[in-house]
Amino acid sequence: MQYISAIRPKETLKIETKPGFRRMHEVIEQVGIVSRLDCWRLEVAKLDSRFASLEEFAQSAPTWEQLYALAVTLVNEQVASGDSINLRQRPVAERDQQRENILLMQQYFLLYEEMSYALNEGDMGRVEDVFMPWVFIFKACGKHKYAAHIVRHLHNVHFVYPEGLKHAIRMNMLCNPTGTKGRFRAIDWWVEHNNLYLKRIYGGKYSNHTKDRILKESPLIELFKNTRIQVENIFHLDHRTTRRSAPDLEITHKILQTYMEKNGTNEDRPGRTTPYSVPDALNQGMHLMSTAAAQPKSNNEVENLDEEEDVEQEVGDDGELDLKFRGHIEPGSDGKGFFISYESPKSNQAVISKWADETLKWHPEEKTLVERDLDLKEVWRSPDGCWNMEMHVGRCPGGNIQLMLSAVHWASDGHLALEILDKLSEYLAVELEGKSNNIEQLPWGEEIPQLPPSIFAVIAPEYRGEVAPPLPQLAGTPNFFRRPIYSAEPADSASLANLSHPITLTAAQTQTFRAKCKANGFKVTPVITTIAVLAEIETALRTAMWKGPDAFKEVHESFLSTDGFFVPVNPGNRRAAFLPEHSSLTSPLGTPSVGSEAFPTVHDMNPIRKCIRINDDMEVERVMNQEAFWDGAVQNAHEIFAPGSGIPPHFLAYQKALSAESAVRALEMLEGGVLVSSIGDFDRAHIWNRWRPSNLTQNSSDAANTTVPALTIERLIISARMTTPTVYVMHWQYDGKLTIHLHALRRFHDEHAWKNFTHAFESRMFDIVEGRS
Repeated sequence: MQYISAIRPKETLKIETKPGFRRMHEVIEQVGIVSRLDCWRLEVAKLDSRFASLEEFAQSAPTWEQLYALAVTLVNEQVASGDSINLRQRPVAERDQQRENILLMQQYFLLYEEMSYALNEGDMGRVEDVFMPWVFIFKACGKHKYAAHIVRHLHNVHFVYPEGLKHAIRMNMLCNPTGTKGRFRAIDWWVEHNNLYLKRIYGGKYSNHTKDRILKESPLIELFKNTRIQVENIFHLDHRTTRRSAPDLEITHKILQTYMEKNGTNEDRPGRTTPYSVPDALNQGMHLMSTAAAQPKSNNEVENLDEEEDVEQEVGDDGELDLKFRGHIEPGSDGKGFFISYESPKSNQAVISKWADETLKWHPEEKTLVERDLDLKEVWRSPDGCWNMEMHVGRCPGGNIQLMLSAVHWASDGHLALEILDKLSEYLAVELEGKSNNIEQLPWGEEIPQLPPSIFAVIAPEYRGEVAPPLPQLAGTPNFFRRPIYSAEPADSASLANLSHPITLTAAQTQTFRAKCKANGFKVTPVITTIAVLAEIETALRTAMWKGPDAFKEVHESFLSTDGFFVPVNPGNRRAAFLPEHSSLTSPLGTPSVGSEAFPTVHDMNPIRKCIRINDDMEVERVMNQEAFWDGAVQNAHEIFAPGSGIPPHFLAYQKALSAESAVRALEMLEGGVLVSSIGDFDRAHIWNRWRPSNLTQNSSDAANTTVPALTIERLIISARMTTPTVYVMHWQYDGKLTIHLHALRRFHDEHAWKNFTHAFESRMFDIVEGRS
């Protein structure tokens, strides 16, 4: 504010309250210019002490090479960068807190001016280049809707839309009404310009100012405008307005320049303090988007609520349900969290029936469980005005009934969905046994007043830390291996968009697999994650071979030279962080919604290279011996999982980012990779024990027990609708059998690549089961 008071002393109060766009734009421009000139002055003085001012340096006629070298030095030394956090970790006596703020200010001002320049010049490529830094800044500032829509736009334009549509969108985001250089405008500006003529200038007055008249005359506004211009030209009214010349800011800039020189604004003065530290929004936003993700989401899953929106759920007098949603900003969350208010229509039978009609979907055709799962992924309903969950009912070949719960991920995680299905199965069994009560006697909605408004309210005090620390394991790993994404050829209309490959071990194979993991001192998750990483890298090499020598050379060189393999999302169940009365989903105060956290890991490529070899014939060989696989790659995965195994004291900070829906959409910008999620061992967690198929065998072997269970769940499948190149690996154990479900998006995995991945994964699993590792 001191800089503003130096150049606009009469406007400080206005700028502190509501400055408006134009005033703020000019302040950023003017302060930025003077500050950068001061940086040039300091750098020139370092170069040659003879130059007391920039004017003297300019008179020396420096070469272009000198200016370029100085500019590079200025960017490196006078603008905040990714390692700026190191400045704030120094001892207080060595820090210059004011300079730390100035470095960040320079970064923000330059990003703003680059965006402004690119928009004015119509440079769409540069506009898109600057989008992502602003996405991170919006994310850190709590403007999640802005971040979500920008990322969704980039994803659609560069990964979803065909080339023709992509070109049309990019060429029509900006327009230049005057055809003058540097006068491009956003399309919405042109729309508002037309609205001015439609509604105000030619929209009529009083009784003539009607919607019908505006619509009728809308095609004629250009004709009206040209007619007016012709009349003005005929009568030589060629000085209708006076455009102001650009203001002379030389004196204004001199005042601010003197202030900056006097106070050493851009100089490093250790020990200098400040009452306020400017947040590093770019790094904070990047951290939030890389750590708060739990699962990819569809493009339509963006929450369409601003902070100011206040929409409520209403039940009309006639019994019809007005499907709306009341969103509230969580107090103290700085706009980064929301909670849901509930309304309980206890006595309105019509409302309950309408809910059942809209959430129960019947499928008369017979299909296998995998086929039905793929079918459901083809249809996505926007969560705007839609129920959080739907139940799909169909039949399997052979007559068995299918029950499939479809839910948006921000409303549920895998553990919550399993508890819901377990409770549903309990009610269904009672119904099949003929012991159910009349539907009118159901205690509809009694649980709702007991529910907390958000998970923020139920996190235990020891996990309510507000500041999440940086990720130390990412430091020192400059380059990662990534599988190139070769978009598959367009499939025929009968092909489904999603790919699926479930692997189910027998009970004996599951015991063997678990025993092998335990004998080596590991849990199942790091072993399966290691297999997924190895399958991804092996697929990259084999697919590149199939693509040709040039493609293979590029991937092979990356395989040999990279330091790590980055897995940005490793989900973990964090319900233990809730207060005891809320942690159990089945307790009277059990808390719904997502209770997970995601943390990144970097797998060392050195042990990975021992598990995948390229022989003299340039063929890929799998190595599964003790040294390479168990003591190398799996041991590395076990070690890097250790920091994320416990619940961190800053869990609340991560949950604020997670509940801000757009945080999970960071995955849309990932270039391939794997995402591994453990749903758990249902037998040990006592989930679905009553419905296991093995119960039938136990009952039949017990002569004294001839009771046949009313309900048996023979098989289940858990999956996610994919929108990115990432391969999603889910695994769980039910009735003693381990299932690993691989699924991906066909657009990013052609038949050859998908076959390579599933074969590589399945082969290593059975190498362990059959004793070849």
